[in-house]
Amino acid sequence: ASDVTPSGMPRFIEGRFKPTRSFLGFHHPYNFQLVDKHGDRIAYLDVSRLLLTDNVENYEDRIVIVYGTAHKLVDARRKGVVIEVESMHLK
Repeated sequence: ASDVTPSGMPRFIEGRFKPTRSFLGFHHPYNFQLVDKHGDRIAYLDVSRLLLTDNVENYEDRIVIVYGTAHKLVDARRKGVVIEVESMHLK
């Protein structure tokens, strides 16, 4: 998996934009995630501040480049990283 370490500085990160939906009813802290070429999660994506002219679902399962700041996931039950996405575009 890519090394996405929380640094406090925004940066560009490439990966596949995927929903976090689960058929087993498992609740994820965010609705979207960025995965690498092996399907492993790079980070959850916080798209709440993202301003897009397209519907965010149009990016599902496509290679994207996101620009944002990575933070540690603030959830005692889960480990990981969340990226506050400022911009996103197709590769």
